[in-house]
Amino acid sequence: MTRAEAWHEARRLVVEEQWGYSEAAKAVGLPLSSLQKRAAREGWQNQRQADNSYHAQVRALKVAALKKATENPGDAQAIYAWVKMEQAWPEHRYGGAQDPATRRAAALEMFEALIDYLGDED
Repeated sequence: MTRAEAWHEARRLVVEEQWGYSEAAKAVGLPLSSLQKRAAREGWQNQRQADNSYHAQVRALKVAALKKATENPGDAQAIYAWVKMEQAWPEHRYGGAQDPATRRAAALEMFEALIDYLGDED
């Protein structure tokens, strides 16, 4: 890994993956003090907050769309809106790298909501 790639990866780990500076420095092999100085100079903390804010807004919109779709079972537009939101913002694009157990729990919750919406065929 080149030095430029290491810095890019360190920034990604700190901003998008929410790693601490020491963890990121160890993972990419950069000095901790240099990483902290560069992070302060480039405003990684502000970028992290903005990234978290965006993710929270997307999740809130998706939850609202799912709630509307499940509350109105005959409303095809609400279901279409929820499906399109899922396609536009899949979890891996705005959620960062999550723990696999968290992903499974979120998927299970989504499938249960979909099953409740569709109802039992039995």
